[in-house]
Amino acid sequence: MTRLIEIDDAKYCAPSLSVKVGDLLVFSASGGWVNTGDSALRLVGVFMRAVIGTNRMVLEPVGSPNAVVFEVQQQGQATIDVISGNPFAITVSTTLLIIAED
Repeated sequence: MTRLIEIDDAKYCAPSLSVKVGDLLVFSASGGWVNTGDSALRLVGVFMRAVIGTNRMVLEPVGSPNAVVFEVQQQGQATIDVISGNPFAITVSTTLLIIAED
């Protein structure tokens, strides 16, 4: 069974993370990219989280993106950078090694 792995703050993650092929990594962050190993891992995208309100409409906060999603595609290793903070002011970049296993 594949997993949806949510990481609130990448800087509190271990420097290397073991995951399985098919897993999705969802970071609370404003940006990110794959440095190396783009065959093992791909950036799905940078998103703005939203909810359905009591009026049945989609509600989203005003501001910068707040979720970054990576998909584990195949066995191997990849390094990623996850960007936290306001992309228009002070940001923090965290580099992680992702180890993808079957």
